[in-house]
Amino acid sequence: MFYKYLGSFILALFFTACSTSNYVLYNYKTSSDDGTNVISFDFGKSEKKIELTKPKYENRFSDCSIDTYTLFDDNYEYGKLFIENIELENTCSWNGLPSGYFIYEFKNKFKSFKLVNRFLKSNYEVSTYLVDGEKYVDIIDIFSVNKNTFIIDSKGKLASLIISSLEADYEYKYLEEKRLDFDYDYSLVQNNFFKAYFGRESLSDERP
Repeated sequence: MFYKYLGSFILALFFTACSTSNYVLYNYKTSSDDGTNVISFDFGKSEKKIELTKPKYENRFSDCSIDTYTLFDDNYEYGKLFIENIELENTCSWNGLPSGYFIYEFKNKFKSFKLVNRFLKSNYEVSTYLVDGEKYVDIIDIFSVNKNTFIIDSKGKLASLIISSLEADYEYKYLEEKRLDFDYDYSLVQNNFFKAYFGRESLSDERP
């Protein structure tokens, strides 16, 4: 099953690499006029914007990264959202599957963590998990060349919005289920020095 999803991920990334390099799939910005914090999602034919209500932003530094940060928001409408945005330099690469690292660190906080649904389309992957046998949570991976944006969605409303924006007829069944309430601040970038999730490619590997 793992290799099936890994193959789907690689194929999706291969066929959309050229198109996604021309526009931004996900963006976070603060308005200079009124200080409003907004995250936006580009679905090609449409764009969705969400105003953050209690954002906590932290810049995460790495000598391999271009734009890396974590963002936590206890949103009035969408519930608790944790976001880690990671963009690597061209001379750096992941030492494994990025989403695998992110999910592994999050699931270690719980006794059980079972995948119940996965939606993959147009560089968006939405995975729904049953936690400790009773509560649901979604992990969203927005990926393009050298960039991953991971989102932990407590309420499921953002996951539902993304799925319906990409495939209107898709039935998302977990919105009304008991949801996981969490506070999370683990950063892959912050802990990369100790765990080597990604690194700079060795010059010795280059062919003359």
